[in-house]
Amino acid sequence: MEKKELQLELPENIEVTHYSNLVIISFNEDEFILDFARVMPGNRNPRIVSRIVLNPRNAKRLATLLSSNVSEYENRFGVIILPENKRDAH
Repeated sequence: MEKKELQLELPENIEVTHYSNLVIISFNEDEFILDFARVMPGNRNPRIVSRIVLNPRNAKRLATLLSSNVSEYENRFGVIILPENKRDAH
């Protein structure tokens, strides 16, 4: 199978960078919903900065690509250590 290279276009009027330190994932039979949020210290109400909705196939593709990229990152920069016994470690 031949891989085609994509030419991504980034319109100037679109804000493309959102910082997120929390992601909440939910799903139903037809879709996965990823809510990216930002939690500020002392504030118990995270603010959603972006919502991405994927069909199940694309969610699986994303999971595979993310896993592959984390492995590549760790090979290049060292193992990412996750905190133990904390809410964000799960």
